Amino acid sequence: MRVKVKLFSILRDEAGFAEREIKIDEGAILADLLSLLKIKDHERRVKEGLIMVAKNRKYSSIDDQLEDGDEIAFFPPVSGG
Repeated sequence: MRVKVKLFSILRDEAGFAEREIKIDEGAILADLLSLLKIKDHERRVKEGLIMVAKNRKYSSIDDQLEDGDEIAFFPPVSGG
């Protein structure tokens, strides 16, 4: 299956791209996709809330299953004022 991946801020810099379509196995979860992107220390960063994820423009859990055609965004927490 194929999913569209969008990366923002430092994650974009680490992976070397902002947007890309990626082929991944059926039954994969968001954590599997993040592993493919080679983002350094991603497991710890997810646990500490330093990487957020949205699936089809809605916040998601890293354990959510992917479906063909999903749009996935990985980004650092957003704050400001």
